[in-house]
Amino acid sequence: MQIGADIGGTFTDIVALDRTGRLALTKVPSTPKDLLDGIAVATARVLALAGAEPGDVERFIHGTTVATNAVLEQKGATTAILTTEGFEDVLEMGRMKRSRMYDLDMDPEVPTFLAPRRRRLGVRERLDARGRVLVPLHEADVRRRWRPCARSGCRPSRCATSSRS
Repeated sequence: MQIGADIGGTFTDIVALDRTGRLALTKVPSTPKDLLDGIAVATARVLALAGAEPGDVERFIHGTTVATNAVLEQKGATTAILTTEGFEDVLEMGRMKRSRMYDLDMDPEVPTFLAPRRRRLGVRERLDARGRVLVPLHEADVRRRWRPCARSGCRPSRCATSSRS
């Protein structure tokens, strides 16, 4: 059994394909507070329709239009990026992911509204190409740079607040 799912802003669509080529599909309301809740409901429903068990699933492919819609509609969380000092504009420059690599007149392809320049802040730290620390990151510097972001409505993500070993 192979399953493909798409989480949209309104509905989560899911399809299951068994080895004989038989399809089962369903649609359930998306669950914006926790997208996994909608996926769990959709998966259980499509497996029931296909007469399959969770152990029958060999591949699960997932996509979402939630992020795409946020970019297209220019909506989403207030976002800031703390990066190595001097590299605040790397995302906006977008050198390696350009559809027309040598066209200097093309507009940026990066959705900079997600983290406009005023919320892309550098902190002193530096690693070499092998990941060795050249200039250590100081927590006080991060906290100092973060304060204006917090005042403008940014909130730390779960991954950004995880501790390093």
